[in-house]
Amino acid sequence: MIVFPIGVDVVMHRWPWMNWVIMAVTVVAFFYCWRGDDPTPFLEACVANGDSAWGHLLHPLAHMDFMHLAGNMLFLWVFGNAVCAKVGNFWYPIIYAGCGLGASLLHDDFSDSMGIGASAAINGISGIFLVWYALNTVRFTWVVGYWWSGEFDVAAYWAILAWLAFDLINLGSHDGIGHGAHIAGLFVGVALGFCLSYFRVITPEPDERSLLQLVGLQRDVEEADDANDTPSHAPMTKTTTKTTASVDRRTAPRTTWRNGPPPPLERKPVVDDPIPLADEPEKPVEKRPL
Repeated sequence: MIVFPIGVDVVMHRWPWMNWVIMAVTVVAFFYCWRGDDPTPFLEACVANGDSAWGHLLHPLAHMDFMHLAGNMLFLWVFGNAVCAKVGNFWYPIIYAGCGLGASLLHDDFSDSMGIGASAAINGISGIFLVWYALNTVRFTWVVGYWWSGEFDVAAYWAILAWLAFDLINLGSHDGIGHGAHIAGLFVGVALGFCLSYFRVITPEPDERSLLQLVGLQRDVEEADDANDTPSHAPMTKTTTKTTASVDRRTAPRTTWRNGPPPPLERKPVVDDPIPLADEPEKPVEKRPL
C-alpha cells in the first residue's frame, strides 16, 4: 500500500508562483546534473559536506534519482504553496534557502555523512506549516495494487509528527536516507515559524489557529482587533458592561466610565424678556377743522 499527501485545506490569498519557480528550477537542475553517464561537476558542487560552502546552499537542487525528485516535489507542492502564499513571493525563496542552509549546517555538526536533495529544506517548510496551520487538515490518498484506492483527512500536526517519528525511529540506520537532516530541517522550520508568529511578523487569519494560539502564547485575531480598537489614553471612554443570565438586568449597571463620570453640563439662564424692536418713526397727527 502506498500513502502520500495530495493537498491541504488552507485558503490562499495570493498565487504562490515563486514556489512553482523553485520547483521548476529544481527539476531543470536535476536533469542538468545527470545529463551524461558520469556525475557532472555541478552535481559534485551540490553535495553538502563540511568542506564545501556552496554545497550547504545548493544541495536542494540535486537529487539522486527521479523517484527522489518526485517525492520531494510532491511534498513541496503540498506544503510549500500554503507557506509561499502566506509570506509572499518575495520572502519565500529566502525562507526556503534559509531552511536548507540551517538544516545542512546543523546536520553537519552532528554527522559526518554527506547530504544531497531538497528534503531538509522541505522539512523546514513543513515545520513552518506546523506552526502556522496546526489544526488545518492534510488530505492523503492511499493505493493498494491497481484496484483499491481512497482518500482521508488528517490534522496537520498528526501528519507532520508522524513523519518526525519515522525519522526518529530510523535515525542511525544505513538505508541511504538522511533522517538526521530531515529532523534538523524540521526544527529549523519550527523555530523560524515560531519567531515570525511570536513577533507578529506573520499573523493568522480569523479562520486559522496557529500553534502559538493553541498553547496560549498568542491572542486570537478577534481579541487583538478589539484591544487595538479601544484607545488606552483616551480622556473619557464609555464602555458597556456585559451581563449574564444570573444577573438581574433591572438592577445591573448598564454603563461604566473608565476615568470617572463626565462633568455636569453648564446651564445658561433663559431670558424671558422680549427682544426689543427698533423704534418706529412717529406718524404726524392729522388735524381736521371743526
